[in-house]
Amino acid sequence: MDAHDDWNMVVIGALNVAHAGWWFGLVTGGGALSFLFWADCAYLLLDSCWLVFVPSCVAARSRGTLLMHHALVCCLIPLAAGRPVLMRHLLRTWMVELHSFNHIATRRLHARLAAWAERLNKPLFVALRLIGYPLSWVSYARDRAALPALVKAAHVPLALHLPLSCAHFVMYGLMLKWGHALLRPPLKGTSKPSDETSQP
Repeated sequence: MDAHDDWNMVVIGALNVAHAGWWFGLVTGGGALSFLFWADCAYLLLDSCWLVFVPSCVAARSRGTLLMHHALVCCLIPLAAGRPVLMRHLLRTWMVELHSFNHIATRRLHARLAAWAERLNKPLFVALRLIGYPLSWVSYARDRAALPALVKAAHVPLALHLPLSCAHFVMYGLMLKWGHALLRPPLKGTSKPSDETSQP
């Protein structure tokens, strides 16, 4: 588990820095979009392999949900590839990985730094996963609506838009499932919620 956590801290940390450059307009252009999209995909595929072939890398109670999350995203990768409006959507939704990094830090950093990460854990979960993530769909829907009719029909027709939108909110449901353990008050004599969850 520690090795998997450390892998996630290094890779997600590096990808978070790269995404921040894109979010704030410091890195622009189609090349940056493609690089970040494929970097995200590579991470998701490699982490999925880790979950499949090394089941002990995460807590048993979290593995099924994590596999569902990874499988859903990996199935969507071919649909998004080469469609800039969907690739940009993936890069926006990556914001949740800022929380993932912090969540893992509560387990892996030294006591003083871990205490700071613990204080940030719930506010980040609420801001990024419960509020920011569903709002990212609004940005995607606005981008899709602005496309010329022929581009929209080719890249995100209604037959693709509707199931992808459903998948977005299925993922939101998984986040609510993770958040239940994180946000509820710990029972007396039990571990802290951050020790009970192992979300990505």
